[in-house]
Amino acid sequence: MILFLGVVRNDRISHFIRYNAMQTILIGILLSLIQLLMEWVLLRALGGGGLLIETLYNVVFLGGIAASYYSMIQSALGRYAEIPTISEAAYSQVRY
Repeated sequence: MILFLGVVRNDRISHFIRYNAMQTILIGILLSLIQLLMEWVLLRALGGGGLLIETLYNVVFLGGIAASYYSMIQSALGRYAEIPTISEAAYSQVRY
């Protein structure tokens, strides 16, 4: 909440920084929701761990790492990181 209120909604900070902060928040929320969904649905339905569960956790982890590195590289180059759906939501939250 502090990052959202202190950075994303602060018009004195550049749009580029506010956009990247919002995108970071959204990636974190997405990863948390995926984790909750996997724990609630998959673990209860399949009754514990297994190769499928471990593989899905690894895919989600690697996807989060890939999105983070992509965003960091694009930011270092001074470009906006365009991740489908997440970027659109970040643009809609950040005012010019």
